Amino acid sequence: MPFLKVFYSFINAIACSLKCFVAVILNAVYHMSMYNHGSCLMLTPVYCGCVADIQLRPYRTDEFITRLYYESPRFTVLNQTWVVKARINNNDREPNLTVHRQISYQIILKSKVNTSIDMNFLVMKGPYDDVKLEAAVKRFQFSSDSLETDYYEFPLVTAAECNKLLAARNINLRIFMFQVQK
Repeated sequence: MPFLKVFYSFINAIACSLKCFVAVILNAVYHMSMYNHGSCLMLTPVYCGCVADIQLRPYRTDEFITRLYYESPRFTVLNQTWVVKARINNNDREPNLTVHRQISYQIILKSKVNTSIDMNFLVMKGPYDDVKLEAAVKRFQFSSDSLETDYYEFPLVTAAECNKLLAARNINLRIFMFQVQK
């Protein structure tokens, strides 16, 4: 019986990953830049893509009233080093007193770059996690001046999913990153 549970979760993770991968590809193709060359319409193709499983760990700030935030260890995707940070309720003073909770995430490029990198990315639930996230593709252009994205809200299906994430010891995520060719 335990083997069937593991096998089922493995198949479910593969199906979810494939569904997310197809959603990312279709959304990336849909949102590509279009150039009009005479009567020919050309689309800029997606150059390269990678998937990384990351784990956000909880930390507290050193302030008098501590704030909870999450941070991943450094990971490498597309020959660049990245970190993902997350915060609760946009760093409200006391998020435990609010009814509506939200978690926002930010992707930070830790490598030095000489040219800008145009990236599409998608954050989905990680392996062995039962939190329901919707697929939402984001786009950001990393350069030597802008190494951090804005904070994006996790695309949670319901507000109760946020409480599930906060109740867990770590937050497991799967991040799909695609570099768009210029």
